[in-house]
Amino acid sequence: MKVALVLLVLAVSIEASVVATGTNTLNLTNDQTAQNASAATEQLQLNIDPDIVNPDCGGIYPANLNVKYGPDPFYLSTVCQQVLSFIGGNKGKQNVDIVWTCPGEPTNGTGDRDTFVILNTPANNALDANAATEQMAADMEIHRMSDGFFLSAEVLLGVKNDASEGKATFQFIFC
Repeated sequence: MKVALVLLVLAVSIEASVVATGTNTLNLTNDQTAQNASAATEQLQLNIDPDIVNPDCGGIYPANLNVKYGPDPFYLSTVCQQVLSFIGGNKGKQNVDIVWTCPGEPTNGTGDRDTFVILNTPANNALDANAATEQMAADMEIHRMSDGFFLSAEVLLGVKNDASEGKATFQFIFC
């Protein structure tokens, strides 16, 4: 038993002595700064398909929500991680009814699908007709009737403006 133990210790010592250590060193200040810079720009980007053009308050829009860009979940807030999980991960997609609400305006129900997403924009939010694209703050609620799933998140909506045709096209949800 003692001989086997001595041989095992000797084998580990020899193996450890021949392992190359490499020449790269970790620069904690620079590496952490780069990591923090990339983390600050990471947002979950969901695509709304089809796009919603000039939505009506209380309108219901059948859509497929799918992940356009999904960063490493480590960089997302807890609620955005839950949104990503609900969608099905970085390759996920969900068929939903999007219910567009406005403060003080009634809705027309929640649609026919098991899952509906309520998007509520502030009453005083105006689009810039001269901007080709912009982001609009909104509150998003996700409801799944079959199992009582509920999630609420503050998001940004990606909007394409076409002033010449009087169109505002909502294409993305950023979390």
